[in-house]
Amino acid sequence: MYGSVRLGDDAVIMLVGTDGIVRAKVGEDGKAIGRKLDSPVWRRLLASPPDRPTVHRTLMSSEKMIDVAPVMGYPLRVVVGLSKNDYLASYRLEERRLISIGAIATGLLSLAAILIAMLQLRSNAAFQSLVLVEQNNRLINSTLAVNNDRFQAMSEHLSIGLCMFDGSGNLVVCNDNFLKMYDLPFELRDREASFKEVVILCVDNGFWAVRNGDEGGVSEPTYWGRLDEEPSNRCVYDLVDGRSILVTRQRMNTGGWVFTHDDITEKRKKDRQIELLALSDSLTSLANRARLLRELESMVASEDRNFALLLLDLDHFKSVNDSLGHPVGDKLLIEVAERIKRTCREGDVVARLGGDEFAVIAKDLQAVKDASKLAARLIQEVSQPYLVASHELVIGVSIGIALAHSTDLAPEVLMQDADVALYRAKAEGRNAYRIFAQQMMLQVKQRRLLETELRTAAIENQFEPYFQPIVNTHDGRAVGYEALARWHHPSKGLVMPGEFIDAAEETGLIGPIGRQLFRQACQAMRRAPENAFLSINISPVQLRHNDFVERILKLLQEGGLEPDRAQIEITEAVVLRDDAITQHNLLALRHAGVRIAVDDFGMGYSSLSYLKEYPFDTVKIDKSFTSGVTDNGRGLAIVKAIVELAHAIGMDVTAEGVETEEQFTLLRSIGCSKVQGYLLGRPVPVDMIFAGSATAYTPSSDDLGAGKIYA
Repeated sequence: MYGSVRLGDDAVIMLVGTDGIVRAKVGEDGKAIGRKLDSPVWRRLLASPPDRPTVHRTLMSSEKMIDVAPVMGYPLRVVVGLSKNDYLASYRLEERRLISIGAIATGLLSLAAILIAMLQLRSNAAFQSLVLVEQNNRLINSTLAVNNDRFQAMSEHLSIGLCMFDGSGNLVVCNDNFLKMYDLPFELRDREASFKEVVILCVDNGFWAVRNGDEGGVSEPTYWGRLDEEPSNRCVYDLVDGRSILVTRQRMNTGGWVFTHDDITEKRKKDRQIELLALSDSLTSLANRARLLRELESMVASEDRNFALLLLDLDHFKSVNDSLGHPVGDKLLIEVAERIKRTCREGDVVARLGGDEFAVIAKDLQAVKDASKLAARLIQEVSQPYLVASHELVIGVSIGIALAHSTDLAPEVLMQDADVALYRAKAEGRNAYRIFAQQMMLQVKQRRLLETELRTAAIENQFEPYFQPIVNTHDGRAVGYEALARWHHPSKGLVMPGEFIDAAEETGLIGPIGRQLFRQACQAMRRAPENAFLSINISPVQLRHNDFVERILKLLQEGGLEPDRAQIEITEAVVLRDDAITQHNLLALRHAGVRIAVDDFGMGYSSLSYLKEYPFDTVKIDKSFTSGVTDNGRGLAIVKAIVELAHAIGMDVTAEGVETEEQFTLLRSIGCSKVQGYLLGRPVPVDMIFAGSATAYTPSSDDLGAGKIYA
């Protein structure tokens, strides 16, 4: 039986009596059967079996774990001895099993820990996100609260009305200015009134008008547009009470609309004033050039072409400015503007283009003669005397008229045509009107060509002085020479001054041309008889220059001619303008020794008062009077009266245009001391006049007529 027990390789099992005798044994050598185990340790173990196995090294052949167990009902003990390895084998197997289980559990726990950590991290991140969201929400709410406060404060300080409607068309925001603008109740914004209700209240309060609908005669307010139809825009509305409101509507990205209402009534008034100033002449309050052109564009674009453009240019106005100063000139312009405006009809446009130029758009004309009648009335009114700053002034006006009769007429063409007609009126004597005709344009082109050629001639020095002797009637000796201008045109030949002097004066070329001729004439006088004087015609334009005296004396000095051998000739029309600068310059020249002669005497105005006011040395009788001395007694009597008047006030007399011996004889008999004319010598070049061959010179037909040199 014992042999069937399976033990470990080093295990021992014995059946021992309580008396210590070994009854049976398995393991080791098995020889101990019948042997008594009598050591104290065995006696104790057998007498009191231990609760758990104990380790003993000496009780058996090797160290073993010994366990003693009594056999119930018998005086026997079962003794088992196992080696430590065998004893612990099951424990180690369990240990390995438990370790494996522990490793697996540890892995699972680690994985779980990782998962838990990840979940914890996610939880923490989510928590942090929630914290950040909460913080952002608090910040946003705080910012919104601050911005709302600022927006409300700002909106209340705006000078404009502000209102905001949400996507449903309910009022969500409005400032006090908006409510006050239309006398709306303040509780309106507290109850989120609808857009339509706000508009109807504005109408009921008498600010916004009601318009008729497009269909069925349905009426609705002329408000700021429908919320669901019209886009963002800006529009100005004129209210019933006269105010002008600029309404700006802007759709919000989040839905709804923002409206601003700006009362621009005063701004529009100022804009109109600014526009009026921009289109008005600051001096006369008439329309200016810009407004005139705008009116012309409107008239040309319209179907009604029964109108005319009149351009007005004042005659002799510059002499008023030069003699009395710009303040007096400005007052005169204001008076002229009033007369023109008073003469025109209510619907006509009266404008000042600048300086002394005016314009009129005469509307609703029934015939060409209507424009002519208006021009005649304007000339009559403007030419009446003026009393300005205690000065009685008389001026004239020249008028050019362009009729709007062409279907493709442009404003600039009308202006050009009227200007051409004006030029014709001034060229034909001034204080007159002319209606544009196509042939006038050809004359303008010829005039422009003449001006271009004059500029070239001045640069190339194509002018030459011709000389005509002034003869003493007592001995027939030449005592002086009048210098007369001639133009050696490269293609036309010799051109007389009557063909270019006016153009030279208008273009300002008279100055350089006159200085060239004056310098040449002074140099030529070195070859003249001793004490013979040079007589030179002076342009009225130059006579009014402040540096006129200095310029004349300098030219005399450059030419080597003493001032007392020079005589300047001016027309009586110049002195009759009562020009202070002219009078000053003449007195200064006279003081320097230059003689002063009044040319074409008797051809101007009837006043003789200037003869005592100006320092004249000589009166030159016009050839129209000279030619009449042999016709009848009246002609001779007039010339005789002029001679006697001049002698009475200490002035010398020269008669122009003497062509016959009879004229010469009569003039000498009535006391005329000097004469000039074809009888005594025609104008000839310097080489002929001072070579002693003047009397033998027979001029060509082109050389007939006199011309003046203007210094």
